[in-house]
Amino acid sequence: MLDRSTRSLRIPVLAAIGILAAALLSGCGGVVVPQGDYGSIWLYRAEADSLDLAAFLSLPPDVQQRRRDEARAWVRRAADADRSCECVQAMGTAAGLAPDDHRLWFDLAATARALGDPDRALAGLDAAEAAIGRLPAAQRPAQMLNLSLQRAWIYKDAGEWRHAMACADSAFRLSPDNRETRMLKGLTRAGAGDFRGALLEARDIRRDQPLWFEWRWINALAELVQGRPGDAYHRLNEPPDMDVTIARGIQRDTLRKADISPDRRFASSRS
Repeated sequence: MLDRSTRSLRIPVLAAIGILAAALLSGCGGVVVPQGDYGSIWLYRAEADSLDLAAFLSLPPDVQQRRRDEARAWVRRAADADRSCECVQAMGTAAGLAPDDHRLWFDLAATARALGDPDRALAGLDAAEAAIGRLPAAQRPAQMLNLSLQRAWIYKDAGEWRHAMACADSAFRLSPDNRETRMLKGLTRAGAGDFRGALLEARDIRRDQPLWFEWRWINALAELVQGRPGDAYHRLNEPPDMDVTIARGIQRDTLRKADISPDRRFASSRS
């Protein structure tokens, strides 16, 4: 329900307001919200109360439909917004109006993750899962796969490797040949310290798809976690199927996380 004293949207168990990734990166122009204004992007702006899914479903069908129509209007408003803060407020409002739309929650969670807000991201995915449960049975597996993948990425970013590995394994069971599930299976094992499992997954990917970048990334993370950042750097060195700019960006990120100075980056940590 809406807290009228602050006009902010509370975060119930199955629904949390976030920000729409596509709107922030495209419709909102990719403008970074100033830190001092971060709290304001969660303001809820509709007259009707924000609702979780259970409360929404208790409404008469015609009221539900009116709220969905209003939510679509807020999505359009987000696309036309000049400022990022206005854009994300509009998208958060849309989700509070129509919490049965799993697509909104996925996008909101993705942008919360991009802003480094894992709690809101995970709460958004909880809301997406609740909405997915109302889809036709044939549509659920693909959405559950996406759900597991997004949770795995969020936990990976937060360094909660055991949780990340469990989510990656759930995704793998749903789609064992999927490129992203295979990558996450290996990455999360490397991060969790299961180096044998990680290297076996990297070996299998390299055997099946030698031009994929993923097996290099898995091997590099395993090296980094074991305290060999120099070797991790070399594992990522100009992979043939990757744009050099992207590869260098990942290398720089590896170096930054390992606090490696430029004069050390070409020296193997084993020497």
